[in-house]
Amino acid sequence: MNPETPGLHPHYTLICDDVRLELGNRFSLIGVFQNIVTAQLPISLVKLAAVTYWHGQGTGSAQVRVVSPDRTEVIVISEPTTIDLPAGGFTHNVVLFVNVVLQREGTYWVQTLLDSKVVGEVPFSVVLQRPESV
Repeated sequence: MNPETPGLHPHYTLICDDVRLELGNRFSLIGVFQNIVTAQLPISLVKLAAVTYWHGQGTGSAQVRVVSPDRTEVIVISEPTTIDLPAGGFTHNVVLFVNVVLQREGTYWVQTLLDSKVVGEVPFSVVLQRPESV
């Protein structure tokens, strides 16, 4: 999206295992991923973090959700967070989910919502690693 366009805009979302706030208001992202390879399903993720960088101007209610590969089921959704940016402003929104259970293989979607509308999404795949035949 053009940075000159009025309103709030998610620039990117990264998914990872955890996020730590460091000195100087810096983030450390732990275990950034786009694929999960597992020996069995379902798989339970102790933590799943989503970091979204917002820019622009305005106020809105942001949420993050994880949806199933067929996009029919919301696996988990965050509480709403108010984003309020002055002209040229930016911020990071960090969402941490705990005990997320993924039932099947496929491409899951981490969706970013603004005022209940999907404004961005990133995929991650869950792959079942089958034992090799000897």
